Amino acid sequence: MNGELGSAMQKFWLRYGTQLMQAFGLGVGVLLLFDLLSALLAERVWFESVGYFSVFSKRLITQGLIGIVVFGVSLGLLWRNLNIAQRQVWPSPEFEIERPKQPGSLRMAALLPLVILLGITLTISLLHYARIAVSYWQPH
Repeated sequence: MNGELGSAMQKFWLRYGTQLMQAFGLGVGVLLLFDLLSALLAERVWFESVGYFSVFSKRLITQGLIGIVVFGVSLGLLWRNLNIAQRQVWPSPEFEIERPKQPGSLRMAALLPLVILLGITLTISLLHYARIAVSYWQPH
């Protein structure tokens, strides 16, 4: 009985899993877009009410241009990385060749602690700066 249920779930996910994940992603995207638009509308109304709409529009244009530039540079770097990765792909595993160790490369056993240490360092740094921001935001 339990094996049949697992098999049925597996067939369900193979058939409908991609569609469900796309629908979920679309729903989350619509909610995030609604949140962004409502925040922009609220800020626009506030800036208009205090007479600083020109400051709001300048800020919005500046942030938009910076976002577009950063997105473009990131997209270019990722595209270049993809091209390099596609050129250096290994042959099919059916040939079972021994992959040579590249000079200066890290093995997974050395890379994992390094990544964990970097994550902890970034987390501590983020918490430190968050505490500073909160102390300025709500002075004691």
